Amino acid sequence: PLATRAVRGVRSVGWMLRGTLNVAADVARRRSGTAGLRRVAGDPEAVLAGDRVAVLAEFAADEAVRPWALRMAAALAEVGYPALVVSAREGGRRVAAPPELPPGIAIVSRANARYDFGSWAAALDAWPDLAAKRVLLTNDSIIGPLSGTSRELSTLLRRAEADSAEVFAATLGRTGAEHLQSYFLLFR
Repeated sequence: PLATRAVRGVRSVGWMLRGTLNVAADVARRRSGTAGLRRVAGDPEAVLAGDRVAVLAEFAADEAVRPWALRMAAALAEVGYPALVVSAREGGRRVAAPPELPPGIAIVSRANARYDFGSWAAALDAWPDLAAKRVLLTNDSIIGPLSGTSRELSTLLRRAEADSAEVFAATLGRTGAEHLQSYFLLFR
């Protein structure tokens, strides 16, 4: 009991310090006028030029962008949603450009402050015109498409676009209750 509380206390302090360092790194980058973002690969302006875009929040402990995040970004671009991958790293550490970048993808990096929501907010802050587009906010917890095709993703996005709702989201989860999922939100 006492040892368990001590371990929890140390973990809590660690999380608090890590969060403080990430916020400090994020603030320092924002003061530089870049909304806390640094270009890693691809052309963000070209990706954001159309009327649809996906902003995919990605996090990893090392420099490499997670392969499944790149696969999802490529699938989104293939079905008409060019993808801006916002890669977050502890303390704003370096993100390595992948050896090959599929068309329709750009990667920017930032400190891991405020997690996925912070990544999406940084993109919207850096490119305010995104608010006038169809914007899909998603993250790297979606692994796929697994079949090698983007047919299921295309079907889902066509359904979302045909719906009259201002916000379309995934709601089915394995927790037992349907609720708005934060990993797939499409805004008109």
